[in-house]
Amino acid sequence: MKRLQQIIWAAAICLLLLLPVNALAAEAPAFDTAAQAAEYIQEGMSQRSFTAVSDYSMTASVRIPRSLATDAPAAAEQVIAAVYAHTGHPEGGDYLLRSTYYSSSAYQDGEYYNVSLTLQFWHTHAQEAQLDAAVQQLVDSWDLDGAGDYEKVRTIYDWMCRNISYDYSYSNYSPYDALCERSAVCQGYGTLFYRLCLELGVDCRYCGGYAFSGSGSGESHGWNLVRVDGQYYFVDTTWGASLVAGEPDYYYFLKGSSGMPSHLIPPQRWAEEIGDYCTVSPEDYAGPESTTVIGSGFCGDNITYTVTKNGTMTVSGTGVAQMPYGSGLERIRNVAFEEGITAIEPNAFYFNSICGVTLPESLTTIGDRAFSGCALTQLHIPAGVTQIGTEALGGRSFQKITVDPANTAYTSINGSLYTKDGKTLLRYAGMMTDDGALIEECTLPDGVAVIAPYAFGGNS
Repeated sequence: MKRLQQIIWAAAICLLLLLPVNALAAEAPAFDTAAQAAEYIQEGMSQRSFTAVSDYSMTASVRIPRSLATDAPAAAEQVIAAVYAHTGHPEGGDYLLRSTYYSSSAYQDGEYYNVSLTLQFWHTHAQEAQLDAAVQQLVDSWDLDGAGDYEKVRTIYDWMCRNISYDYSYSNYSPYDALCERSAVCQGYGTLFYRLCLELGVDCRYCGGYAFSGSGSGESHGWNLVRVDGQYYFVDTTWGASLVAGEPDYYYFLKGSSGMPSHLIPPQRWAEEIGDYCTVSPEDYAGPESTTVIGSGFCGDNITYTVTKNGTMTVSGTGVAQMPYGSGLERIRNVAFEEGITAIEPNAFYFNSICGVTLPESLTTIGDRAFSGCALTQLHIPAGVTQIGTEALGGRSFQKITVDPANTAYTSINGSLYTKDGKTLLRYAGMMTDDGALIEECTLPDGVAVIAPYAFGGNS
């Protein structure tokens, strides 16, 4: 009898060894749609109720019908897209996506595809509970019932810029770090802004790409899109908090599609993350930041300037613009020269804070190093400009330079600045390809005979 029992046990063990590993585990729940499977996963993520790997990670498995996808990887993509879909829920969508990172696996399981996700969180379940309480307390303290979109978004922006500092240890990525520890990198800023906007009933998205500062090299960065009065605008609370301690920088607040030239989203990334969900307003939001004057002074004889709260310097008058002197200069982010300015003298606007410049049709001359040190990424040269000095356009990397076709001295080829005959490269422009890859080498057009000094300024 004992011998028979041993034979039966041996046979059973052999059968188990022949089964796939997945068959030994509990069967994953089956759902009719990817959306239903996603709801199950979202609930488990919220409660941290799946199989825990650590305080920060867990695994989740679901099954969906094979009829929903062409193969197992496509099934995984469907489930993942549904888990992180933007629905307007403050704790879902981009908030959930930026609070976790994941890996996935999938395989055919009879008439189903089995999809497994390994989820890594940036903060623990206990910290999420602390964050929830802190969010509720903060929102209640603002007492914004009945307020409009602008007032809500401005309140969030001001509070975040004044109360959260950038984490230069590059270890704080979560909204918990931003709100409860008051220090985070851009991901923490952007994710918290997203949640606070949705908590107040204002639609918002998290978007990512590259930001260009310092030497001009692009670094990965995240910021937001927010809907105010029916239009979508860019907002960057990370850079908005970086001007003066405790004082928001409104240059990065409610900007239109070309309002932050230092921030670039590769077209392919936009298509993947935002797609046709919304269209960004072509113009900046016309709030009080754009009209409230905080500084003024002179730029030479018969020329004055004003600086508004959003960092725009407007230069007005006639003649040659010289180096400005007066108040508000530390707030400059964009310079708009009005008609009547005919020349910009050498070294006049050597400010590393300047990100954008608008030149008038009346301009003829840009002096040596006029914008040297500026963080320009895009520029349009009007028809009347006939002289551009050495290193006049700054030492940072450009993305695009355009020239009025009627200009007799200069032309733009593939976004770079050349003499009209195309024989001399004056300023190279091109930091990334359309799919978001940083450009590491370039090929000049046939016929180029001269490369001017500093033509590749800001490039390595």
